[in-house]
Amino acid sequence: MSLADSLSADSVAFPPWLGDRYKLVNLMAIIEFSAARYWSVAIALGQLLMRLSIPGRLNDEQTRWVARTIGEIENQALQLGLNSVIPHIRRFDEHVSGHGNTEEAVMLLKQIHYRIQEDFGDHVFLSIDRADVGLYQQLKPLVDPIVERAFHDVLWDISEAGKCLALNRSTAAVFHLMRAMEMAVQKFGERLGIVLLNKNDKPKAWQNILDEVDKAIGTLDQHAPATKKYAAISALLYNVKLAWRNEVMHPRESYSDEEAKNIFNAAKVFITEVASVL
Repeated sequence: MSLADSLSADSVAFPPWLGDRYKLVNLMAIIEFSAARYWSVAIALGQLLMRLSIPGRLNDEQTRWVARTIGEIENQALQLGLNSVIPHIRRFDEHVSGHGNTEEAVMLLKQIHYRIQEDFGDHVFLSIDRADVGLYQQLKPLVDPIVERAFHDVLWDISEAGKCLALNRSTAAVFHLMRAMEMAVQKFGERLGIVLLNKNDKPKAWQNILDEVDKAIGTLDQHAPATKKYAAISALLYNVKLAWRNEVMHPRESYSDEEAKNIFNAAKVFITEVASVL
């Protein structure tokens, strides 16, 4: 395994708005690839190896440069959770600070390299398309704050749907969206005074849902602003139905990336609009 293959990763940082219950028990169990940190460590190790390949002892200026560089590597190792590497780094630092010979310094540096290889040998790294990084990192919620205030429980499924889309797990994304849509449809039905779930708490067929919604809206004052708002939300629900491309409100066996993203976008708009009338 090359040096480039053996280095890097960021421990997963879950969005603070999701709360502590969604943090990983072991942050090293899932590793998120960080190109910037990977590049920083690789370059620093390469520079050290090149400089220390010259036999002899380091002068004061060279010693200070090496100390700064190994300090950068130590900082990155701490950020990456490479705890077993730290003692080797500090042993190297002590050797260089004492103006030790470069031959032994190179040996110590190779031990750091091997330790990093061992730490990451059992991990698999995934690359996320640049356009989808926001769906995975989620530095801010994927929906309008009004959704959190109206029904906070859908946030987790929407967040997971975004991560699934970023990882090209399209069908899994649709399953999470189904759960979020179930709650939004139920809330919309309650607002209109109708039941949009079957006796087993599962959504009815799309056409039945749309028929009952339109029937309820038809009994309201057609000139009232709220009625017009409900009609607009009903139209959005129809758009979700078209994106879902299924007779019943349940995912079929599989969905393409494009289909899942269409459902994601349509569902988000519908959920946000429902939240605005609750």
